[in-house]
Amino acid sequence: MRQRRLGELANQLATLSSELRLDEDEPSKPFEGRYLTRLSFKHDDRAIVLKITDVVWIEAEDYYVRIHSKRGRHLVRASLASLEARLNPRDFIRAHRAAIVNVDEVREIQDKGGLGLVLSDGTTVPVSRSRKSHVESVLLQRLRR
Repeated sequence: MRQRRLGELANQLATLSSELRLDEDEPSKPFEGRYLTRLSFKHDDRAIVLKITDVVWIEAEDYYVRIHSKRGRHLVRASLASLEARLNPRDFIRAHRAAIVNVDEVREIQDKGGLGLVLSDGTTVPVSRSRKSHVESVLLQRLRR
């Protein structure tokens, strides 16, 4: 009985993983208009499902991304660009070439010789000069709501 239940759970997780996994078999295939609501990835011998609202920020690390969430940090093999394409641009913004930030997690904007976003976890993510005007406009729109 228990083995059958574990098998069913494994099949459900595999289905969920195939729907949401980050490393697509066809990276050139465009995303079909839906944004991610959850992320699923493997860690050792288990699958982790993370609500996208729990993500604070994401940083590039070589051929991986490190997802900083309210539940911890997770290293996932994916490109920042492929992940950015699947995140809702109203909720996530690219601060610079190596970081994507959850707009709801921005607690403070600093302008000390360069724009920086202070996040809910205390991290300050710098904003590149080329993205500064876009980041400011997105954050200002968010504040007006």
